[in-house]
Amino acid sequence: IFNYEDLKIWSFLAYKDGPAYNITVEMTQPLFADIMQKMIAIREGFATNTTVLNFAHEETVLPFLAVLGL
Repeated sequence: IFNYEDLKIWSFLAYKDGPAYNITVEMTQPLFADIMQKMIAIREGFATNTTVLNFAHEETVLPFLAVLGL
């Protein structure tokens, strides 16, 4: 579906808010901590609802993906 040029453009756009600055990484930490806390609670049996939904704007999602290395 995508050619090499498309992927190069996507890579540039995806990391426009990437981990180049500490604040970019740090602003994703509350979301990351929340997701991890919920997954741990599910794994340890403290939470019976295994559905975890998080909603965010692009300005949060793209740096979060960059922190995860995706």
